[in-house]
Formats: sequence, structure tokens, C-alpha cells
Amino acid sequence: MHTKILLTGVIAFSTLSASLAEGNFGPAWVEGHNYKVVDGQLVDLGPSVTPTPTPSPAPTPAPSPTPLQTPQINITVSPTFQNPQVAVTPPAPALAPQPTPAPATVQSTQVPSSNPWDFIVGVERDLNDHNWRDLAPYLVDAHVNYFGHRYATLQYIAHDMENDSLQYPSSQSTYYPDTFTHEISNEYSPHWTGPMLYDSINVYSVVTERNGHIHRALTRLTVGYTLNNGVLGIYALVMKVLPGNS
Repeated sequence: MHTKILLTGVIAFSTLSASLAEGNFGPAWVEGHNYKVVDGQLVDLGPSVTPTPTPSPAPTPAPSPTPLQTPQINITVSPTFQNPQVAVTPPAPALAPQPTPAPATVQSTQVPSSNPWDFIVGVERDLNDHNWRDLAPYLVDAHVNYFGHRYATLQYIAHDMENDSLQYPSSQSTYYPDTFTHEISNEYSPHWTGPMLYDSINVYSVVTERNGHIHRALTRLTVGYTLNNGVLGIYALVMKVLPGNS
């Protein structure tokens, strides 16, 4: 087998040499061209082009990182401390609801006596009963703030209470002594001597109109008065309706 390959190569080489010698291979060798044997013929591939190496571009240096502008932060370090022991206070026991105090016996209007609320309760009863005659000795004529009507006269008050007795023939009131307050104000005037005193108390009223319509309201009655040497003068009667009415 080796002999056969060698003979084939010798024959091919002899044929190529004869063709070159006879000058029938084509044009003469041209310097700088490339040639290739195709089917026993030498083919001129044209001038060889030696590629000019293109220099690789120099690597662009990476931009230097711009230093970050770090804001200035002033930090104050507190001294080390230990957590204090927190005392846990047990919740206060729930208070049992207190029963609503029963209304006390309402007395006539009088100078405060055994109970501090006796006076205002007496005023409330006179208003509830439309009894202007019982209130009249204590009302300062033409100087009473009568439920928003300022400088009310005794005549005006008497007329208003008589009209109420016709419009509201029936009424019931319950007062609550635990809501009673007594205030000594800093109000002075040439019309009275000494400071103005204010007594207040909560009253639940059920008032029936002549046509049968019923009004229920929880109110706070306030009486402004002076008391000097046993002489009592009423200057204000104010009533405010409280929330939670039915």
C-alpha cells in the first residue's frame, strides 16, 4: 500500500513537471500570486493579499470614580445606660355602677342651711311648680338674667311662669346632690355687694304639655346670687340641656 501511494505521488509530480516544461500550463509564474492545482491544472488565484494587521485600539482607561460627597453627620454618642426596671401596675378593679341617688325632699326656697344644695333645690322646685310668688322676695328686680332674658323684671318673670303653668300643667323633677357645685367668682359690680356666687346641680325633668306631649331632659340648673349678712339676691337663672336625653 505504501508503494502504491508513493508511485501515485511520483506520477503526479512527473505530469506537473512536464506541463511546466512544455509551457502549456498557462501564463508564467507571476511573483506575488497564489496558485492552486485544480484537476491537474495550475490555477492562478491572483495576487496574494497579505492582510495588514490592524492595530488593536488601546484600551480606554476606565474613568476614575468620582468621589462621593458624603454629608457631614454629627453623631453624639450617649453614655451607655441600663434599662430601668419598669414596675407593672395591675389594672384597677372595675367599679360597680353606683345607683342613682334618690331625689331628696325638696324644700321651699331658703338661705342655704343644713345641706349646701338646699337653696338651689328650693329654687328648682319653685320653677317646676311655677311658683313665682315664692321666688319673688329673692329676685333683684330688673337685674335678673332669666334664662337668657337679661335685665328681666319681676313682672316679666311672673307673667312667663304663669303662662308656663297653663302650657305645662304637669311636671316631675329628680335632682342629683352628687353633681352639686358651689363657686365663688371674682365678679363684682356696683349693683351688688361682694362677689357673685354660683350654685349648680343636675336635674332630670319630665314635663307634660296640655296636649299630652311629654318632654324628658337632663339639664344643669345654675343660680347666680349674692349673700350678704343673710340677705340673698338672685341675679341669674340659667339652664343648660345635657347630652343623653331621651
